Amino acid sequence: MPPKRHGKQNKKSNIAEERKRQAQEATRKAERDKEDHSYLDAQIADREKKEEAARQELADKMAVTLHVQQNFLPKFKNMPKVELHAHLSGSLSRNTIETIMVSDMPRAQDILAKYQLSSPSDMNHLFDLFPIVNAILEKPEMLKAATFNTIREFMEDGCVYLELRTGPKNTPWMTKETYLRTVIEAVKEARIAFPQIKVFLIVSFNRTLTAEAGAELLAIIGVLQLESDVIIGVELSGDPSVSGSHLLQLFQFARRFHGLGVTIHLAEVMNQMTDVLDYLMMLPDRIGHGTFLHKNPKFVEMMTFYRIPLEICLTSNIYSKTTTNMYDSHFNFWRKLGVPVAICTDDKGMLPGASLTEEYYKAAVAFNLTSADIIQINADALKASFAYKYKATDLTDTWRKIQNNTLE
Repeated sequence: MPPKRHGKQNKKSNIAEERKRQAQEATRKAERDKEDHSYLDAQIADREKKEEAARQELADKMAVTLHVQQNFLPKFKNMPKVELHAHLSGSLSRNTIETIMVSDMPRAQDILAKYQLSSPSDMNHLFDLFPIVNAILEKPEMLKAATFNTIREFMEDGCVYLELRTGPKNTPWMTKETYLRTVIEAVKEARIAFPQIKVFLIVSFNRTLTAEAGAELLAIIGVLQLESDVIIGVELSGDPSVSGSHLLQLFQFARRFHGLGVTIHLAEVMNQMTDVLDYLMMLPDRIGHGTFLHKNPKFVEMMTFYRIPLEICLTSNIYSKTTTNMYDSHFNFWRKLGVPVAICTDDKGMLPGASLTEEYYKAAVAFNLTSADIIQINADALKASFAYKYKATDLTDTWRKIQNNTLE
């Protein structure tokens, strides 16, 4: 019988082919691994490149910010400015909160972390923040210190005329009347300490107030008006999704029988415009925000005919997501139509970069305002002030500062 050489040869051949196949597979795997590694290396390099670009962009922005702060903001800070729309509870700076809560710094830091926004948020979230800070204003001494310090900060920021607004609250330590008396006392002391700034108080009526509660508050205001000249106006504010039509008569009474200026938060959100026409028909002295008034041709017609001044808060509109950016603001729309516009802060403590100086700078950049434009905007704001309209004080020196663009 012949030897089985073919079987052995076939076996050797199969082994050789298997080894060759394995070698080829190993080569292909090595090539795939090399490609994968190259891809990953490229991905890592691209990510590192993007991260470096982001770091450089941040560094450039910080450099620009520093350049602006060093070269431009001082110019705007040294301009005399008028503030017509500043809520006390939203205007408390970090320094003020830490000062009045020096005995409880951990709580102060916790409040600051929640109170100060870092990015735009919806309107509901913004209104959830106010009770956080109101909780530290429940005692008279803390409320008084907060009011006094806030006025000082506005003065240091180049503000020569301020209408500060707040809504009185019942607390375990104060009634609404005590609350207002405390704020009035702080304003009177600030007037003595900082004679370079004219300061008055606007009392806020929240949209959620019943007509009966609103009437009680107006009665308290009437009593306090007999004791000092601090209270100069009233305003409607609060959750803009709630209609304030039920309080309309109170504002008519406040103006007719109390001689108070009236400013109304209107058209802050697009989905609640039911009370706009009612309040426009009463011809308020000013309108707060009015963010969506220009969307309705009838409202535009009324605003341009009666030239009702608007209090516009640029940063606040962005952080409440009612405008997407500075250039989308309704500021220039109304200005081009000849409607007086005032540059305001709204809540300088709650919102980043919203001091009065920064608001003026942002407006100047976004709308290409000249020094003459800013002087005119300030003059229009002072004309729209309740002290001017209702002759509450001598504004001769304030006019001089604005017209000469000087704080001296």
